[in-house]
Amino acid sequence: MEAVAAADPLRTAGSTVIGVYTDDEYRTAAIVAMEAPLAARIAAAFALIAPRRIEERIAGGALWVDQFEDVSEVLNILAAMLNADGAPHVRLSTVYDALRTFPPMDVVAWLSSYLPRVDVDVTVKGYGSGTMTVIVAGA
Repeated sequence: MEAVAAADPLRTAGSTVIGVYTDDEYRTAAIVAMEAPLAARIAAAFALIAPRRIEERIAGGALWVDQFEDVSEVLNILAAMLNADGAPHVRLSTVYDALRTFPPMDVVAWLSSYLPRVDVDVTVKGYGSGTMTVIVAGA
Protein backbone atom coordinates (compact mmCIF):
# COMPACT_ATOMS: atom_id res chain seq x y z
CA MET A 1 0.00 0.00 0.00
CA GLU A 2 1.00 3.56 -0.62
CA ALA A 3 -0.45 6.65 1.06
CA VAL A 4 -0.13 10.32 0.12
CA ALA A 5 -1.80 13.43 1.51
CA ALA A 6 -5.42 13.55 0.34
CA ALA A 7 -6.52 16.28 -2.02
CA ASP A 8 -10.08 16.07 -0.65
CA PRO A 9 -10.51 14.82 2.94
CA LEU A 10 -13.49 12.74 4.00
CA ARG A 11 -15.99 15.07 5.66
CA THR A 12 -19.26 13.10 5.42
CA ALA A 13 -20.26 9.55 6.28
CA GLY A 14 -22.14 8.85 3.01
CA SER A 15 -20.52 5.82 1.40
CA THR A 16 -17.95 5.02 4.06
CA VAL A 17 -16.77 2.35 6.43
CA ILE A 18 -15.96 3.75 9.87
CA GLY A 19 -14.05 2.02 12.65
CA VAL A 20 -14.69 3.47 16.10
CA TYR A 21 -11.99 3.02 18.73
CA THR A 22 -12.69 3.42 22.44
CA ASP A 23 -10.53 3.77 25.53
CA ASP A 24 -10.83 1.76 28.76
CA GLU A 25 -13.68 4.06 29.87
CA TYR A 26 -15.58 3.26 26.62
CA ARG A 27 -15.20 6.83 25.35
CA THR A 28 -14.58 7.33 21.65
CA ALA A 29 -10.86 7.97 21.32
CA ALA A 30 -10.39 7.74 17.55
CA ILE A 31 -12.04 6.84 14.29
CA VAL A 32 -10.69 5.53 11.02
CA ALA A 33 -13.00 6.24 8.09
CA MET A 34 -12.54 5.13 4.51
CA GLU A 35 -14.52 5.29 1.32
CA ALA A 36 -16.48 2.06 0.81
CA PRO A 37 -14.67 1.22 -2.46
CA LEU A 38 -11.30 1.55 -0.67
CA ALA A 39 -12.60 -0.69 2.13
CA ALA A 40 -13.62 -3.27 -0.47
CA ARG A 41 -10.20 -3.07 -2.15
CA ILE A 42 -8.36 -3.47 1.17
CA ALA A 43 -10.60 -6.43 2.07
CA ALA A 44 -9.92 -8.02 -1.32
CA ALA A 45 -6.16 -7.64 -0.95
CA PHE A 46 -6.38 -9.04 2.60
CA ALA A 47 -8.36 -12.07 1.37
CA LEU A 48 -6.33 -12.44 -1.86
CA ILE A 49 -9.38 -11.99 -4.12
CA ALA A 50 -8.60 -11.22 -7.76
CA PRO A 51 -8.74 -7.45 -8.42
CA ARG A 52 -11.17 -7.81 -11.35
CA ARG A 53 -13.68 -9.64 -9.13
CA ILE A 54 -13.65 -6.90 -6.53
CA GLU A 55 -14.57 -4.22 -9.07
CA GLU A 56 -17.78 -6.19 -9.77
CA ARG A 57 -18.57 -6.20 -6.06
CA ILE A 58 -17.83 -2.48 -5.70
CA ALA A 59 -20.35 -1.71 -8.43
CA GLY A 60 -22.97 -3.44 -6.27
CA GLY A 61 -22.74 -0.86 -3.46
CA ALA A 62 -22.53 -2.00 0.17
CA LEU A 63 -19.80 -4.42 1.25
CA TRP A 64 -20.60 -8.11 1.20
CA VAL A 65 -20.49 -9.89 4.56
CA ASP A 66 -17.07 -11.43 3.89
CA GLN A 67 -15.63 -8.07 2.77
CA PHE A 68 -17.04 -6.39 5.89
CA GLU A 69 -15.44 -9.05 8.10
CA ASP A 70 -12.09 -8.70 6.33
CA VAL A 71 -11.98 -4.89 6.50
CA SER A 72 -13.10 -5.10 10.15
CA GLU A 73 -10.07 -7.29 10.84
CA VAL A 74 -7.79 -4.78 9.10
CA LEU A 75 -9.31 -1.99 11.23
CA ASN A 76 -8.70 -4.12 14.33
CA ILE A 77 -5.04 -4.51 13.35
CA LEU A 78 -4.81 -0.73 12.84
CA ALA A 79 -5.57 -0.28 16.56
CA ALA A 80 -1.88 -1.00 17.14
CA MET A 81 -0.94 2.31 15.49
CA LEU A 82 -3.26 4.18 17.87
CA ASN A 83 -1.59 2.83 21.01
CA ALA A 84 1.60 4.27 22.49
CA ASP A 85 3.50 3.98 25.75
CA GLY A 86 2.01 6.27 28.37
CA ALA A 87 -1.17 6.93 26.37
CA PRO A 88 -4.58 5.45 27.14
CA HIS A 89 -5.10 2.02 25.58
CA VAL A 90 -7.63 2.00 22.74
CA ARG A 91 -9.34 -0.87 20.96
CA LEU A 92 -11.67 -1.25 18.02
CA SER A 93 -15.19 -1.05 19.36
CA THR A 94 -17.56 -0.93 16.37
CA VAL A 95 -17.36 -0.90 12.60
CA TYR A 96 -20.08 0.76 10.52
CA ASP A 97 -20.78 0.26 6.82
CA ALA A 98 -22.73 3.48 6.30
CA LEU A 99 -24.59 1.99 3.33
CA ARG A 100 -26.11 -0.65 5.65
CA THR A 101 -26.10 0.88 9.13
CA PHE A 102 -25.60 4.60 9.39
CA PRO A 103 -23.29 5.48 12.30
CA PRO A 104 -24.53 7.49 15.29
CA MET A 105 -24.48 11.25 14.83
CA ASP A 106 -21.66 11.75 17.36
CA VAL A 107 -19.44 9.51 15.20
CA VAL A 108 -20.51 11.30 12.01
CA ALA A 109 -19.72 14.64 13.68
CA TRP A 110 -16.08 13.58 14.05
CA LEU A 111 -15.67 13.69 10.26
CA SER A 112 -16.44 17.41 10.13
CA SER A 113 -14.70 18.23 13.41
CA TYR A 114 -11.46 20.08 13.99
CA LEU A 115 -9.93 17.23 15.97
CA PRO A 116 -6.39 16.24 14.94
CA ARG A 117 -6.64 14.24 11.72
CA VAL A 118 -4.67 12.70 8.90
CA ASP A 119 -6.34 12.44 5.50
CA VAL A 120 -4.63 10.22 2.93
CA ASP A 121 -5.27 8.82 -0.51
CA VAL A 122 -4.36 5.15 -0.27
CA THR A 123 -3.42 2.99 -3.24
CA VAL A 124 -3.60 -0.76 -2.78
CA LYS A 125 -1.18 -2.10 -5.39
CA GLY A 126 -3.11 -3.88 -8.11
CA TYR A 127 -6.51 -3.09 -6.58
CA GLY A 128 -7.04 0.66 -6.82
CA SER A 129 -7.27 3.60 -4.47
CA GLY A 130 -9.48 5.69 -2.23
CA THR A 131 -9.45 8.13 0.67
CA MET A 132 -8.91 7.27 4.34
CA THR A 133 -9.09 9.51 7.39
CA VAL A 134 -7.69 8.92 10.88
CA ILE A 135 -9.04 11.24 13.59
CA VAL A 136 -7.81 11.11 17.18
CA ALA A 137 -9.26 12.88 20.22
CA GLY A 138 -6.82 14.98 22.19
CA ALA A 139 -3.78 14.10 20.10
